[in-house]
Amino acid sequence: MTSAVTLTAAPRPADACPPDPCYESNRFTHFEVVSTIVAPDGVLRIDARQNGYPSASPQEALAFVQVFVIGDGMLAEGALEYQPETRAFVWRPATPLTPNGTYGIVVVVDNDELAQSLDEEWIVEESWCGEDIENEATVHVSGSMLPELAIPDPDFESSHHVEPIERLSTLVCCDGAYPTELATSCIDDPIEISWGTGHCASRQGRGTVRAVESFKDDVFPVHVAGDLALTLRQTDGSWIGRSAPGQLAASIEHNEPFCARLEVVSLATGEQRTGPEHCYGDDLVDQLSFHDIDPSEGLAACQTQAYICEIEQNTWDPDNCEPWTAPPGEDDTGTAGSTNGDPDGNDDPNDPAGTSNGDNATGGVDTTPQDGDDGLIDPAGCACRTRGDDSTPTGSWLLVAGLWWLRRRRPAMPAHRP
Repeated sequence: MTSAVTLTAAPRPADACPPDPCYESNRFTHFEVVSTIVAPDGVLRIDARQNGYPSASPQEALAFVQVFVIGDGMLAEGALEYQPETRAFVWRPATPLTPNGTYGIVVVVDNDELAQSLDEEWIVEESWCGEDIENEATVHVSGSMLPELAIPDPDFESSHHVEPIERLSTLVCCDGAYPTELATSCIDDPIEISWGTGHCASRQGRGTVRAVESFKDDVFPVHVAGDLALTLRQTDGSWIGRSAPGQLAASIEHNEPFCARLEVVSLATGEQRTGPEHCYGDDLVDQLSFHDIDPSEGLAACQTQAYICEIEQNTWDPDNCEPWTAPPGEDDTGTAGSTNGDPDGNDDPNDPAGTSNGDNATGGVDTTPQDGDDGLIDPAGCACRTRGDDSTPTGSWLLVAGLWWLRRRRPAMPAHRP
């Protein structure tokens, strides 16, 4: 299934975004067990997030996190770990958990000590980048061990999106709008286009195709589904999309046609299975990357003839304009059918300004950076999860009360990073 969407721009003042002081903070903003039912020989999956691109590795940050797992009044032995290939945080028990048992979980993250040890000096004191975390959960253990990993063919679908490119050279305006280009401190888009009155719309867009491969919730038993991590990998290895913790879907967005396979990994055993190859976007070649689009919808409110003007010192020159009319041959998809280069003069569609990162997905799919970056980004959408029964196992929390003194027995702090 494919669809074309053309967005329109509205008049607005310039709004340069300041740099985020928490961007390189190592503090965790979220650290919570998402498993509700696990196999006796399984692991506890954890949803762990940090601000942006932390300077420390996940392994270093985990030195400041403690997870207490209590069953039948006893503290279960185990350890936190980070799996780089799946970018998953898990707690692995030293011995299998009790079948059909119930465990209380307490998570403690000492963000203040983490920051003192790992953060750069200019953000060490910014506690609002992530306060200390304390939360609780209840996990039930199934009566069945994990079976040998086997997967059916996944469901797959695609969608098409066109984002207008706003640059002085791509706009058409009316009703006294004369756009101006301003530099900003924004990382995602260092250029801000502003006009005070009137209406403007873009004549160029950037098209992407988004592929989603997934399994329905009832395909796997609950204790098996929670053990799985999904990776949608472009066949040539260029782009990768990963499932969010507790989700059975992964996606990739790209501005060229591509083929991909879904890889499924057991977090407990490391077993891996790969689904069939599916290809996306072959029927959208002239609607991907940078291409002409019809701005008529964005100009529908115009009271006067639309126009374009010459650019003088990063602004439109109101004394050097000419009328604009839509060229013939535009179809009802909003595309003119021609593929052009980046309006900034870059004909390479793989330029970061023109490519959607496959890891930057929405709708419950993980939004971690590309390979080579170990940080975790807060998802743009809700990485929703199902909570289990909140009841507390008999006697468990009494033991927890006696464990809080362990919070002060921290492991040796890693050396401060230069």
